[in-house]
Amino acid sequence: MIGVRARGELFWVALGQGCTLLLGVLTLKLLTVLLGPEEYGSFVLALSIAVIFVSVVEVILRSSQRFEAILLEDNGGI
Repeated sequence: MIGVRARGELFWVALGQGCTLLLGVLTLKLLTVLLGPEEYGSFVLALSIAVIFVSVVEVILRSSQRFEAILLEDNGGI
């Protein structure tokens, strides 16, 4: 059975996810109304490129942090 504290945490997480979804849909509607098809297409293309770039950089940073932790562990900490 889920405890009272866990239920409270679950509620807030679900509420946050729901608000994020709602704001995403409203933002999408607002952007499609305010921007023309060509401008919206350019925006989505730029956003897609940014997401891919951030994903690649995040993988590189996480890998370097992992190897740094292994190196520090092997050297007894610096």
